[in-house]
Amino acid sequence: MVITEKYFHEEPVSNVIGPQLGPCFEQCGVRITIALPSRQDETLSCHLFDKSGKKAGEPLYSNALHAKFRTFLFEFNSLNSGEKYYYKFLDSAGNEINLEGGLDYQDCWFFAPEFNDDDKFVLLSCNNPFHSKKDGDDRFGMWKRLFEVTEQDQTIKLLIQGGDQVYHDDIEADSLQKLKEHEPNLEAVQNNVIKNYQHYYSNLNYRRILARIPSVAMLDDHDITDGWGGRNASFDKNEIRPEWQHYFDITYDAFKAYQSLKNPTVRLYDGVETTYLDFGKNRVYLLDLRKEKNIKNKEFPLISAEHATSLLESIDTVPDRLENVLILSPVVPVRINPTEEETLNFISELLYQIRGAAEIKMRSATNKYQWVWQSIFWASSRFGVADLTDDLKDGLSSSLNRKFLVSILERLATLVSVNNKQAYILSGDIHTGGISEIFIEHEKETICIPQVVSSPIGYAPMKKIAKDKTTEEKDYKIILNNSDTEPVNTTITARNIFYKSDRNFAILTLSDTIQGSRVAFYFENLQRPIVSPATFSNN
Repeated sequence: MVITEKYFHEEPVSNVIGPQLGPCFEQCGVRITIALPSRQDETLSCHLFDKSGKKAGEPLYSNALHAKFRTFLFEFNSLNSGEKYYYKFLDSAGNEINLEGGLDYQDCWFFAPEFNDDDKFVLLSCNNPFHSKKDGDDRFGMWKRLFEVTEQDQTIKLLIQGGDQVYHDDIEADSLQKLKEHEPNLEAVQNNVIKNYQHYYSNLNYRRILARIPSVAMLDDHDITDGWGGRNASFDKNEIRPEWQHYFDITYDAFKAYQSLKNPTVRLYDGVETTYLDFGKNRVYLLDLRKEKNIKNKEFPLISAEHATSLLESIDTVPDRLENVLILSPVVPVRINPTEEETLNFISELLYQIRGAAEIKMRSATNKYQWVWQSIFWASSRFGVADLTDDLKDGLSSSLNRKFLVSILERLATLVSVNNKQAYILSGDIHTGGISEIFIEHEKETICIPQVVSSPIGYAPMKKIAKDKTTEEKDYKIILNNSDTEPVNTTITARNIFYKSDRNFAILTLSDTIQGSRVAFYFENLQRPIVSPATFSNN
């Protein structure tokens, strides 16, 4: 990995994590969170002011929600629609909390949340600016560009963080070592995780965006560590090793404290992060396919049967007043022909194993032979294919997950054909940005469901050979039936419209009154956005 030696032993620019806004559109309100893990305040107050500086209602008070992570939550509802509010935090003695890192209280404002038909939202994922050869703020260059776009366009009302907002990969080895001790050093690992969050949340443009625009965050593997739930090293036969379980518990608690606390409070299934948000005429489901992930469970490797059932039942009962249903998945539902994907998966797994063996040999080999193992390590890493192993296995069109994918697509097709709604799939996953169209042919009717993928906002782009192989622009058949023994009368095909492997974010609007594009992709090396094709609708 790249980032540890570069920054982790340095002090973060800011010790404050946040503030962040969470959406409460239906209550015309916001959830405001801030974390002060380097302070010992037990109680904070949050005060609202109008644009003239006059107090807007009574302040709210919050106690620290976690003894170590020290997050504070304030929920304001029934605000004046469209009005601009400023906010600030005071400690128990009435002193303003120093936000640090250049963030000023003049940066802490929002418009009382409302979502109109012509409003827009942002989709992004995979935020690891430290995994880059760029230096300084250039690593956060796309966050700077997003901030500039949102400054110019006040119709952007929501930010969807599609997973992997913090990468814990580089603290994994040190943390596991501390957790293997006879008395696991939980506090030291918690400190590592906190410091990691402080680094990721220190960039000023990043903080300004989260402080002004309501956002929701989805759990993905790097928010725990790379390939969580799919790493053989983490299992003792079919059971998670104790040190890995400790590591998961700490990073998952941090995700809940620092990311999902701003999310809607509804959970579709106990113990997981799957939730949904209604905004305007739209509903977006955030799928948690990580909490239950276990490659040793061949029948349900990503999601339990009960969890899947609760999700499908919710999709079946979307209220009539909503017109658009969006599914946000941490893994891309469709990429390429499943047969080709299985072949690529085999090659990727083989190169991954070769690279791992070479890395071990490099540490123990004499100087005489070390160059051989270094060459093998370099060759197996050269095109990025070895890094795709876990992503390819997670794909919803892979053989293990295909039944779950079919059930979701059939539910969405019913929403379109019977309930006259429009369905979309959103995703992050492998580091490219682009659009596919999924066609569901059922009982002589063809339904089109667009798939929008945006990744990465801050990460080294996917190498070209891997990108070209996983995002070929062609038609292909996905599925003929949803299991080996249960044939269905559904044929699913798909085609990739375009994909580009530069750092990016996407801005979407779902209004029928908008002429032309509903999706605009902003890529790092392009001055102007790429807009979606005119076929991006069933209408």
